[in-house]
Amino acid sequence: MTKENNFLRWFAIIVFFLLPFNIKKYIGPLVPHAQNYSLEFSSIFLFVIELLVIAFIFIVFFYKKKELSLICRENWPFLVFSLLSFISVSVADNILLGVVFSFHILIAVLFMCCIGVLVRNHIISVRDIMKAFAVSALVQVEIALLQFLNQGSIGLRFLGEEVFNEFTRNIAKFNVFEALFLRPYGTLSHPNILGAVFVVGFIAWIYLFVAPSKRHGVAHRSVALIGLFFLALGLIVSFSRSAWFVSLFLYIICILFLFFKKQFKHTARELLIAGLVVGTTVFGIFGWAIVSRGTVEKTDSAIQERVIYSHIARSLINQYPFGVGVGNGIMSAEREGLYNTYKLTNLATHQPVHNIYLLVAEELGILGFIVFCFSIIKIIVERRKNLFLLDYFFPLLLITIFILTGFFDHYAITNNVGRLMFFGVLGIMIGLPREYIKKHDIY
Repeated sequence: MTKENNFLRWFAIIVFFLLPFNIKKYIGPLVPHAQNYSLEFSSIFLFVIELLVIAFIFIVFFYKKKELSLICRENWPFLVFSLLSFISVSVADNILLGVVFSFHILIAVLFMCCIGVLVRNHIISVRDIMKAFAVSALVQVEIALLQFLNQGSIGLRFLGEEVFNEFTRNIAKFNVFEALFLRPYGTLSHPNILGAVFVVGFIAWIYLFVAPSKRHGVAHRSVALIGLFFLALGLIVSFSRSAWFVSLFLYIICILFLFFKKQFKHTARELLIAGLVVGTTVFGIFGWAIVSRGTVEKTDSAIQERVIYSHIARSLINQYPFGVGVGNGIMSAEREGLYNTYKLTNLATHQPVHNIYLLVAEELGILGFIVFCFSIIKIIVERRKNLFLLDYFFPLLLITIFILTGFFDHYAITNNVGRLMFFGVLGIMIGLPREYIKKHDIY
């Protein structure tokens, strides 16, 4: 490998590792009275990880201009999606807010294409990326466990940690038998995003268990089992029900996939036994919280608000089929008085619809929704013949994380970390060849 390629490889690995570290600098408000809203949707920030991604994009462009051009042409629907976000600014109530969000989406799309270039040209492997995700998620687990035990932040603001305690306004919390517990944030802006990071790490550790290094197979599988145990702990203390559901669902899919492949039947049994042992141990520690948090009732405010946000989004889609402008969903709903209609008078509850598909349709219009869905479906369908290979199947699982959680939350589009992780895993898939590969285990 040349020095340039080795540099690109390590740059990409560092970026993937640092994705969950939401280090940012507040620049200023983009809407009046921004302090009354979640600053994430109403202000402009300088994100360290986004600056690294921009530098990464320019370096890839400098060294791999032809390859990047080819990847971009192959995945033109994503470029159209980015273009539609800029076009939607023309109908936005707040043009500046729309422009800022449009640039965020453009950066994510170009990041995806750059990762595709590196994977396509064997500069970075799926294993490299899985290792970065696995180790990064493990660091987040350690931070989350300390935050949960401390019931507040632990002084890691320089790494992107939110400063919070039991007196912090609008902090994420839950009740267990009338006792109040704060949910850990890691170094992210919300526990649900932390939950997504843990699901990604969970799948990454399963990959490393199933496909260990040939030289250090036994040792690496042992480390992977330890990693899976701690990620299971992390998933529990995130108290993200969507993360619980998706991780359990994908774990079952992994077991079934491996069981029906002759060379991995034994591995499937080992993974099943490991899962039962880890699950039993974790339930023994946190069963009291799992039962309480896992109980879903119609009176649950989180469920009720999600239903209301969906009604609001559908109202805007019906009224504005061409969209209200990227990043402008909240302002448009306020202008139409939709939050007040559903008695959401607290400005803290004025949030985007917790569904990325309705969100895209609401802000970019029906055409934007079609292009967005087509873009994702296209890259998967084009590689359908190779999905039995581990290096195709596991990136597909990573994409599935965001596809499924996208029905319950909006961070894959609205949040800087969530967006870059989503498009980053899409980049892995677009970098894998579309042609049929006659191998039985790994690309």
